Amino acid sequence: MRDTLVLLHDKARNKIHFASTSLRGNDHWIDFRGDNDDLFILVEDLMVENGIANNVTSIQYLRTCGKNIEYTVTYNKMVPRPTFTLLPEAHAAD
Repeated sequence: MRDTLVLLHDKARNKIHFASTSLRGNDHWIDFRGDNDDLFILVEDLMVENGIANNVTSIQYLRTCGKNIEYTVTYNKMVPRPTFTLLPEAHAAD
């Protein structure tokens, strides 16, 4: 299942901020010094490692708002793997 979120990039401070998900934190800004290709790799790595996404499919420019550039990140949601409970083995009567 696909979902989207908004990502803010403050070029003056060289930082990014997730506007939603558990990566948002309390005004949590992550260092980022790179170009758009590096941005894609960093965002995908962060989202996969934190169990939010299986992968990122696109990062699209949304708008400039004050000093921030906003992007829409489209990703495939992480689907929890099913858990299985092993049943005790049946023992034949002696």
